[in-house]
Amino acid sequence: MAVTTVHRARAEARSGTASGWLTLVSRLGYAAQGVVYATVGVLALLAAFGVGGGTTDSRGAIDALVSQPFGKFIVGVVALGLLCYAAYRFVGAATDADGDGDDGMGIAKRLGKAGVGIAYLSLAAYAAGFVFAGFGAFGGGGGDSSAPDLTRKVMSFPFGQWLVGIVGAVVIAVGFGQFKQAYDRSFLDMLDVHGGRRDKVERIGQAGFTARGVVFILIGIFLIVAAWRADPNEARGLSGALDTLRDQPWGRWLLGLTAAGLIAFAVYAFAVAAYRRIGDARVNTPRRA
Repeated sequence: MAVTTVHRARAEARSGTASGWLTLVSRLGYAAQGVVYATVGVLALLAAFGVGGGTTDSRGAIDALVSQPFGKFIVGVVALGLLCYAAYRFVGAATDADGDGDDGMGIAKRLGKAGVGIAYLSLAAYAAGFVFAGFGAFGGGGGDSSAPDLTRKVMSFPFGQWLVGIVGAVVIAVGFGQFKQAYDRSFLDMLDVHGGRRDKVERIGQAGFTARGVVFILIGIFLIVAAWRADPNEARGLSGALDTLRDQPWGRWLLGLTAAGLIAFAVYAFAVAAYRRIGDARVNTPRRA
């Protein structure tokens, strides 16, 4: 009885946190993530059909946003949202706000979320550099140049080539994990949305996770090739993955479909901002076979 009471108290405390600032922070974060993915996807879609745009990564998306009317204000809001997303991932990893558990798999998931938080904190700092006068963009420009630079730094460590190869394998595994989520629709588990609206989010999410799976697997392959050849210049990020698709036979259509998928993921991120249930209470609406 005492143990049950303690567990219930912990759950209620976690739920109370989620109903307050953590919920707001997470929703702002997912909305900012959606803006970044939408920008990358739209630019790539325009490039696929030869009407402008270009292949870029998250930092390139920030560069594109800041050049728009009221761009500094837009990027400032996005920077705040990205900071919120990073904070949510850190808090979620530390407090197990998503109910991943304390077993080996749960710890691995929580460490992964902390890693995502670090990546988004870096992106938030980059965006914030455009906002504060006199600072400029932190961490260099957008595009794909950061991938070889970071790979080169890692390769300078003891067993650096092995580390790069291991990271590449992990990124590929994450890519297949995206495919799995698209297939089993597990991304719906934490969404409090029902009926026809849930069906729409399901289809959009499947397209988005599939596109993310494609780009993650390509990025992972580039990292493994860089490790195998001991050449950090072989590493590519998101824009490099999109360029690779464009350079294939039927590349215009491959790039266009992937870009549309990234836009779909952006729409899904906006849906998460609106409907995600924060905490360990999962929505158990049966999935269609």
